[in-house]
Amino acid sequence: VNILLYLLVQSERAWAQANQSSKEYQKRQVILKRLKRATKWADMLLQKAQVACDPTSIQECQAYAAWMKANFALEKLDYAVSAS
Repeated sequence: VNILLYLLVQSERAWAQANQSSKEYQKRQVILKRLKRATKWADMLLQKAQVACDPTSIQECQAYAAWMKANFALEKLDYAVSAS
């Protein structure tokens, strides 16, 4: 359970840093890098959840990972990926 919480916190931290950066008008590449990192952590969370969790938790992790991928795709202006 602790590893899942660690992965979730890391993903949320990277996402929050990207959002803070966008408010400070930092370079776009920095924002994209942090969102990519958040997506990576969310994918790792999903992989670990598929091994160790019940079906409800797996579904929640799938939804979280999809949401994080959509955030990254929207920032990249890749609307086809973000809509799916």
